[in-house]
Amino acid sequence: MLTSELAEALTTDFDEAMAFGGQIAGLDFDPFVAAQDPCDEYTVRRVVESPSGFDVEVQGDCTGLDQPDIIANVISANEGYRFSNFRYPGSGTDLMSVLERLRDSRR
Repeated sequence: MLTSELAEALTTDFDEAMAFGGQIAGLDFDPFVAAQDPCDEYTVRRVVESPSGFDVEVQGDCTGLDQPDIIANVISANEGYRFSNFRYPGSGTDLMSVLERLRDSRR
């Protein structure tokens, strides 16, 4: 379901964070719904075609926000459609950038 780049970045984050024992050194939230305490249900609010595939706006039914919690970037790959990144409109960042910053801070 993930591009190889995103899967590799998540695996690296997990593996490197484990080396820090009980300290939080990696993701401390669910990157697919942008929450530490996720809602019970999520709804796709809108799908917008992008140059590389689709941007899928997803909102938690418990958040009460006027904007999506995440925008999932979906691209067409040889093996079908894959998630390539997750943007977080509330923070102005995205999963790949967060993983890169975490990786850099561990080094």
